Amino acid sequence: MHLFTDIVSLGHRCRTTRQLRNHFGTEAAYPFDWWISSMKGLSSLLADWNVDRLFHPDELAEFRVEGRIFFVRQRRYGLKLFHDFPMQAAVMQEDWRDHIDEAKSKTLHLMRKFDGLNQQGRRILFIREVGGMDKRPEFWARALKTAVRAHVPNAKSSFVMISPNGLAIDGWTSLTIDDPVEEPWTGTDEIWRGALASLDYALAP
Repeated sequence: MHLFTDIVSLGHRCRTTRQLRNHFGTEAAYPFDWWISSMKGLSSLLADWNVDRLFHPDELAEFRVEGRIFFVRQRRYGLKLFHDFPMQAAVMQEDWRDHIDEAKSKTLHLMRKFDGLNQQGRRILFIREVGGMDKRPEFWARALKTAVRAHVPNAKSSFVMISPNGLAIDGWTSLTIDDPVEEPWTGTDEIWRGALASLDYALAP
């Protein structure tokens, strides 16, 4: 059994975070948990790491379907922000821009919490699920790993890559999870539970 002090989701979506929390028994939150992201976008964000640019009004654009706002897109990093602003009945409220400062404050707290992992004695498991936005995943997985390690050089870090076809990337443990269902948003618990259990990883007591 491999024990870790911290489990951190690197996306690409909220399903990843929810299933990791269910399996490892943790509710610890970090910046990337609820966004839809690409590895390229996260690598760029980690290299920049500026909450003012992240939530600058000029960098945020609405994505609408039939007049309703489904999410806000962060232009610079290509992030889809589904949970950073108030919603009602799965639709983002029209006054979301009035809540930018609130979203910025919450994210800044999580960014500082992420940087706080940079301590000797920490054993961190970083887990990324390949998503539809990931182009050239082998290249950007290496860039993402480098960007993450630059923030936590004093900790011992391990990396797992989840994909439907067992994508093998140097420096990442490959884990195959093929769960294409769209509803419920949390996915098929049995598939995730069985695959994650095969890693023989656990959160240290």
